[in-house]
Amino acid sequence: MWRHRLKKFTDNPLVVFTFARNHLYYTFIADKWSASYDESVFISSEETIAKITSSDTSLIRIGDGTFGYLLGASIYFNNWHFRYNRTFARKLEEALQAGQSENILFCFPHPYILKSRQEFIAEGIAAEWRIWVAAKVLVAKYLRKSRLYGNSFCFHPKHNPNIDFTALKSYLTKKHIIIITSHISRFESISLGQSTSFVEAPASDAWQVYTSLEEQTLAIIKRNDWSPKDVLVLVSAAEAAKVIVYDLTKSGYTAWDTGQFFDLASQEIKNIL
Repeated sequence: MWRHRLKKFTDNPLVVFTFARNHLYYTFIADKWSASYDESVFISSEETIAKITSSDTSLIRIGDGTFGYLLGASIYFNNWHFRYNRTFARKLEEALQAGQSENILFCFPHPYILKSRQEFIAEGIAAEWRIWVAAKVLVAKYLRKSRLYGNSFCFHPKHNPNIDFTALKSYLTKKHIIIITSHISRFESISLGQSTSFVEAPASDAWQVYTSLEEQTLAIIKRNDWSPKDVLVLVSAAEAAKVIVYDLTKSGYTAWDTGQFFDLASQEIKNIL
């Protein structure tokens, strides 16, 4: 943990102010802020899957890593990383602020954001509360009273054991599927929908090539002369996925920020092929 924290300071020395703010300010106001979000409408993971499989709605998942990145912190996990870049962070902020159209379902980790410190303690997970301090405060920037918000954990079997794979299969079979992810050789046996195409993304720092990934995706669509309504793009590229989904949706396509779904639910996905 300390090695990763040191790398975050190396990537962006100004992140020291983020850590100070989290510990000296956000810690004391986090629960007060999250208690004020009662007027916002948050739906469950099951309802999130139901919504995107019953209409051509794009999906962007926002988590603790997203909020940390917007505050200047790189993301490190084992040997994987998504280093902070100020220019990309501004693009990500633009996507989250401007992309709140009816065609995109924004998803937040609201089961944790809305939970108070005392509730974390009562559930025996007191140490996890601090992970969500910044999210509890910053989510207010992105909430609109008239909007419906999904659950960021909708594609995670641990947090959503009731993923409706039948509904997913029914929706996917109608589409030409394009999957943007790293190490695509892992999934070459996967055949979803009317057709399945792959775009290779880097394992780390996909922000460096996100425009290229978009261009490759659009080239596949153009080459096959597919109508936008017949295409679904599934993106697993950390924070770059949010921007890619935003850009593709602006261009008239449907795209989902799936995260590690293909790894976490690999057997279940094989079962619906």
